[in-house]
Amino acid sequence: MGNFPLCLSCLRPSAVSLLHRLIQQLVPCTHLVPLARHYLEQQRLVPQTDVTLGVLRAGELQLAPGSVLVLDETQLEGGQFVENGACNLQALESLVANQELHYQVPFGSSTFQTDIPTLVLSSGCKSVLSVGGSFWCCFCFCPFVAVLLSLLFFLCLFSCACHMG
Repeated sequence: MGNFPLCLSCLRPSAVSLLHRLIQQLVPCTHLVPLARHYLEQQRLVPQTDVTLGVLRAGELQLAPGSVLVLDETQLEGGQFVENGACNLQALESLVANQELHYQVPFGSSTFQTDIPTLVLSSGCKSVLSVGGSFWCCFCFCPFVAVLLSLLFFLCLFSCACHMG
């Protein structure tokens, strides 16, 4: 169907839970990822091979096709990402921009295509994710307008999916 991420910016953090609850009522599966530095440093977003046990450990971004990924940038605080946080941020950028998820396997990585519509909620004027302009950005100043735009986005998304399948 293509990639059409949506970024709603200039939101208050209190609007995130409202928008996420609304989306949960509209789609079968959603997943909220807070883009807080401590969260990204501690979590494993991409699948990785545990070489000592010889098993592939699941990652948080391993979602069913059509799941809606909601990225909460309102929790982002200042500072730099290190190690795991930087890798997780790169994984998010790749997923949002190219709909690709890189699995960490011994001696490299393997890339898989995904079908994960993405909604980025930001309190700033733009997203922290550098995805080369693939966002349709909307600058919202009140939660009501954000809810309406989110609703329109997902209605269009599912209308297209119904006509294709």
